[in-house]
Amino acid sequence: MDSIIIKSVLVDTVSSIFNEELVEQQVKSGKLRQDDWNDYGSDVSHFIMKLKSLGFTIVIVIGHEARGKSYAMKKLAPKSFMWFNADNKLPTFKYNEKNPEEAATQIAFNKWYGTINAPGALMRVKTEATPMTFMSMLAQIGTIKKKVVTKNLTVELDPNPVVFLIGHIQVEKGPEGELINKLRLPGKVASTKYAVEGLADLLFVAEIVTENGKPVRKFRVQSFGHDNARCPEGMFEDENGNELVYIPNDYQLVVDAIDNYYNFPKPQAPVQTELDAPGQIPAISTSPTPTPKPQTSK
Repeated sequence: MDSIIIKSVLVDTVSSIFNEELVEQQVKSGKLRQDDWNDYGSDVSHFIMKLKSLGFTIVIVIGHEARGKSYAMKKLAPKSFMWFNADNKLPTFKYNEKNPEEAATQIAFNKWYGTINAPGALMRVKTEATPMTFMSMLAQIGTIKKKVVTKNLTVELDPNPVVFLIGHIQVEKGPEGELINKLRLPGKVASTKYAVEGLADLLFVAEIVTENGKPVRKFRVQSFGHDNARCPEGMFEDENGNELVYIPNDYQLVVDAIDNYYNFPKPQAPVQTELDAPGQIPAISTSPTPTPKPQTSK
């Protein structure tokens, strides 16, 4: 029996999940009352705290649109991550089919993640029948934690998993009137009472810098005082031991850096199996198994 070990989970994006919840509520109930608006945000705090209890390292990635936040998954090995595609977006990258290694990666990615209309086993999209919420994602991740067993394979969570919570930026005023870039969240309790960004182990800001006259998308891992960007001391250094301010927008680089920094065992590399052959899309259900109803004698 083949085995898949999920090392990382991508929530892409947190902002989209909130937007859908707000639209649904307004369609059902009309304009939100101020109290309802203020209370938004508690579910994402609960989501993050539960992920921490499952052993996840929490990485929040914020940035304006088109800053390379989703593109950063390109270097992640297919079958090593689960993609909660809340934006229902198409991939923002492609592999070089003239390179045999990248061509094989493209086939594996298409196989396991599929398309919006025909998602693969390791990508979730929003549909009318299956809206994406923090609670539904938590239930699916919890099921994988317990191990999913099908006829052909098992799917389980790495002992030291990483979650990337991707979101857009909103600008707020700080205590001295300064402007601060923060994760865009509705309501007030998420950023004040629950302090969502304070729950992150690492926080990156996706930006565009100019190199040799060309725009290059990178993650800033240190703060200049106008956001909460941060990473553990010495996690990202140059060859001379100097701490880096910017790193490539590459989630595999981040996963490897976390494992190296905390001396976590390296995850098992995904291997090619007969399940990777074209035309065989394995069905992996991560829905909690329903409790059977007791039978009563007639």
